[in-house]
Amino acid sequence: MHSASDAKKVWPFAMDEEPPYPSIPAQVANPEHPSRSEQEAFQIDTGFSGLIALSTGLLGALALKPLGRVPIRTAAGYTETLLYRVLFTQEDLGIANRGITAIGTVKSLLGRRLLEPNRWLLDFQTKQLMLLS
Repeated sequence: MHSASDAKKVWPFAMDEEPPYPSIPAQVANPEHPSRSEQEAFQIDTGFSGLIALSTGLLGALALKPLGRVPIRTAAGYTETLLYRVLFTQEDLGIANRGITAIGTVKSLLGRRLLEPNRWLLDFQTKQLMLLS
């Protein structure tokens, strides 16, 4: 069994919704204008098989231009969403200015493909997300 002593990094759950949820802060930038960047708390979504999703507010703040559309499957069924290219940085995960194709959604999300190379522990009792050593 893993515990906080096995953790390389620990983030508290976001408490702005009920129930609280795991999130990780990251920076995203417009690749055409790298000085246009924003810090965002990305909700961990293990049901999302992609890399990242960007909230409508973040898309507007970065003034990103869509690359095209892609069909996606959600809990409610199939829909289409726009694709965007961003520079993504999350230093605790060893990611610096990585060009990533993201989808546009209501909330900013980190999906399984971005989380997969690491080992994680979601502790719902202490409301912490832990990146394990």
